[in-house]
Amino acid sequence: SKNCAINVNVAIASLDIQSAYTGQLDCGAMNLNVGAFNLSGGKFKSSSGNITISGNFTICGAAVFQHSGGAVIFAVSNNSAQTISPNNAVFNNVVIRGNNYRSVQTISGTLQVGGDLELGVTAYDGNKLNGGVIAVKGNVTMSSAVFGNHSSGPGNATIKLEGSGAQTLAAPTAGHFPNVTIDKPAGRLTLSGAPYIAGNWTHIRGEVDAGSSTLILACA
Repeated sequence: SKNCAINVNVAIASLDIQSAYTGQLDCGAMNLNVGAFNLSGGKFKSSSGNITISGNFTICGAAVFQHSGGAVIFAVSNNSAQTISPNNAVFNNVVIRGNNYRSVQTISGTLQVGGDLELGVTAYDGNKLNGGVIAVKGNVTMSSAVFGNHSSGPGNATIKLEGSGAQTLAAPTAGHFPNVTIDKPAGRLTLSGAPYIAGNWTHIRGEVDAGSSTLILACA
């Protein structure tokens, strides 16, 4: 198979790289807006800019996803469902954007984030983040006051802070986190603002510095 390159910013309904493909698709520094994303073969060299996914995201088989220092934004459409199946890929920065309490995003397995994680919404209040684990090596920031902030709760996914260096769990807004697990082999986790934990708070290992923050443990 031939290698391919994307050299313009694009918006497409779907991207399907099938198992028979053995080449590399290089996104360079371009920004991509994609509906459904399927990677079953070859190598996808992600953008150093932003890739926004509004539909289902699937990596399977021996396909390789390589980040280039950019961000992947999972932005579910209004009143829709989105499943994120990352296989064993490691992402750089990741943004999760809900879109009202009827929108559900489901993590299949573990979403590995080598950089930072941001939780927010595109519009409207509330959303659900269900399923597996988002394992984060960098900082976690709640950027929206209405993320998960609904009577139906923020979902049952787990945000796992597992970096060996300094990390911050920042909540400058009143959005609701689902389950949070701290499992740091080294380094300090600093709390900032007023993290609102609507699910379980599990501290396995690692130093936590609460500073002047307020940690809110509540039942969703």
